[in-house]
Amino acid sequence: MKTTNLVKAILAVVAAIAVTLVVASPASAAKAGSSTLQLKKQTFEGFADIGIAVEATGKASFKKSGLHIPIASGKVDPETGKAKFVHKGGIEFSMNGYSISLDNLIAKVASKNVIKAEVGSGKTRFADLNTKKLDIQEKKDGKFLYSNIKVFIAKKGAKAIEQALHLSSDYDLNGVKLGKLSTKFKSKG
Repeated sequence: MKTTNLVKAILAVVAAIAVTLVVASPASAAKAGSSTLQLKKQTFEGFADIGIAVEATGKASFKKSGLHIPIASGKVDPETGKAKFVHKGGIEFSMNGYSISLDNLIAKVASKNVIKAEVGSGKTRFADLNTKKLDIQEKKDGKFLYSNIKVFIAKKGAKAIEQALHLSSDYDLNGVKLGKLSTKFKSKG
């Protein structure tokens, strides 16, 4: 009988550890949601025409709907609509052996309306967001959908890309429209 109780106690501890690991795992963070940048076709055709290649970084991937980036964490103020979404991935631009990765994008919507990115060991303002037609839907299950957000390369992001790719002064990426962003996010609170 003592052996049975000991086995039950060990199994209970193992089960508790397993549950803790599953809850704390990075896979559970992916359930927070994702953002999709529906690409502006003409912009990316223009990049290709001048030799700029675009790739997804980190956990981001290109899908039929656009650049899909999982959310690591975030928060939404349901009363004001202000939101911050921290992503696990980003976008890389490359040309003639030079490249720049804009990783772990942080979108701030309905407040600063920017996307910041990790570049090397620092951060830069990668994109500006036009939220004039922002549509926010709150579902009963705590899910939010942010859509109709236009994304443009910001002045600092443009300068970083231009310098990293050694683009001549003939190219000015400031204000170039990348596409429309939509974000699905599951609030924990």
